[in-house]
Amino acid sequence: MSEVKLFDFIDDLSHLKRGILSEDNEKEYSAFMINRFLSMNITTILCSNEMNMASHLPKQMQYDYYLNLIKKQKRYFKYIKHTRQDDIDLIKEYHGCNQDRAKEMIRIFTDDDISYMKSKINKGGVKNDKQKNR
Repeated sequence: MSEVKLFDFIDDLSHLKRGILSEDNEKEYSAFMINRFLSMNITTILCSNEMNMASHLPKQMQYDYYLNLIKKQKRYFKYIKHTRQDDIDLIKEYHGCNQDRAKEMIRIFTDDDISYMKSKINKGGVKNDKQKNR
């Protein structure tokens, strides 16, 4: 059998329901990451919260809990990425807003938008590496 990845476990728990966790692939099962992904969906957040409170349980027991409790349904889990503070500072300067507002706004901007803001904010001058060469 091929190696089982994190998303194979998540798919199995949410809609496939095959019970793929075994002693052979128990090392690949990350209870923390499974809880994290399941907490990002409204239909599985309460189950995830219960498992966070019972994190001392063995992996097989946690897996069985999810397998038997979560309703069989195709779910899409969107991973929330960490935003870079540089981009938040750029948005603050470009739009003249506070930290909280910039964190809200960063979700609507694409990478091209961030690049455009960087080009407009660029104040010019000599770069640090050019100064070292003199």
